[in-house]
Amino acid sequence: MPPDDDPSHIVEAAGQAPVTTDRTVRLRQLLEPRSIAVVGASERPDSFGNRMTTEVLRSPSTPKVSLVHPNYTSVHGRPCVPSLLDLDEPVDLVILGVPDGVLPEQLRQAARRGDGAALIFGSAHGLGADLSSIAGEAGMALCGGSGMGYVNVVRGIRAIGYAERFPLTPGGVAFVTHSGSIFSALLRTHRKLDLSVAVSSGQELVTTMADYLDYALGLDETRVVGLFAETMRDPQRFQAGLARAAELDVPVVALTAGGSPTGRSLVAAHSGAIAGDDAAWEALFSAYGVHRVDSLDELVDTLELFAVGRRV
Repeated sequence: MPPDDDPSHIVEAAGQAPVTTDRTVRLRQLLEPRSIAVVGASERPDSFGNRMTTEVLRSPSTPKVSLVHPNYTSVHGRPCVPSLLDLDEPVDLVILGVPDGVLPEQLRQAARRGDGAALIFGSAHGLGADLSSIAGEAGMALCGGSGMGYVNVVRGIRAIGYAERFPLTPGGVAFVTHSGSIFSALLRTHRKLDLSVAVSSGQELVTTMADYLDYALGLDETRVVGLFAETMRDPQRFQAGLARAAELDVPVVALTAGGSPTGRSLVAAHSGAIAGDDAAWEALFSAYGVHRVDSLDELVDTLELFAVGRRV
């Protein structure tokens, strides 16, 4: 690719910490956890903690779920402990449904315990570098912040903090998005978009769209990948993922945001991202045969078309 078309200049230099342990192992702990700790669990009606707990407990794979909240001894009839430090052993995934002010300390506790991965819903305003450093030094995978979590339909995990359609039918569409609203829109659509996995990746303080793309391509069920991208934070690995998709003959459909000055400001306000230059996206997608679309409607239409599986 010619230097002028090199998309690496649109990467966000957000102080990403290097992951020091095997990314694949940690990614599987994040997306296929056999044990989960829910910090901030609650049964108070209409609370975030209640929705988060309810959705995790709906996970069809029935992972071992530990509930954590300092004000409860039980939640939904299950034992609840005051702190992560009260759990007997490390877990694959810690879901942190807590206020931003206590995120660093909660993540430190998880890191010290040897927990494999964490999921953050909060905006983590002004905390990104600290959280990235904590998770990166411990080798933890980290989904978020400013995300809505994920559903791994084919592996039976619902790690979300919002009430979504249940049950979900497993299928061939993998979807990764920087936008939480588009994540919910895809989960709630009445169109025939049965999912293998869908991730709301948010700020990607450690684990990026490139990681989720790599994971999705490793699922036998995935027949098409959809992306909604506001920026690119790991360009070399992202390009490698697109190349792998081309080799596997798995179509990738992409919608990008933030090409205009207004769009860039909205993207920055939403996730702290630096919106990508449109020409760079075009060059990258052309190089790897990505099907670029111009609207959410076109994205859904194209995903539905490829999910049918009829190819010329």
